[in-house]
Amino acid sequence: MSAVLLFLHITSAFLLSSFLSVPFIIPSLHNRKGEALKASLHTLISLTRTGHIALMGVLLTGAWMVIAYSAFPSPLWVAIALFLLVCVGGLIGMLLKEFKEIVRIERPENQLRERMNYVKVYSWLLDCAILVALFVMTARQLFN
Repeated sequence: MSAVLLFLHITSAFLLSSFLSVPFIIPSLHNRKGEALKASLHTLISLTRTGHIALMGVLLTGAWMVIAYSAFPSPLWVAIALFLLVCVGGLIGMLLKEFKEIVRIERPENQLRERMNYVKVYSWLLDCAILVALFVMTARQLFN
């Protein structure tokens, strides 16, 4: 059973790590117009939905492994890990909101220009939060 949990946990983490590419995809949206822009945004919306599912997978399998296999991590590590994962979920949701608002408009190019700064900041913050969460999850012994 632990092998299945570990497999699901790592698969969810790989899906979540796909967000590390988002800040590098965002600048290419300026070159797209009309339907091509909407198609790219719909792809990013699908990615954010997948990210939420992956985040739930990471949370559930991680909690299950900690509880079921008596790892007894420090309370500080648990608090930091939960805080970071909640921040990741919030940033994914904020990106999703921005993408949906841009797609909803008839001429998304203008809306994209207005909201581009928010999208860039959210995507870079999301990258940083994922990398810090990765460090915290793998360096658990630092918090004992």
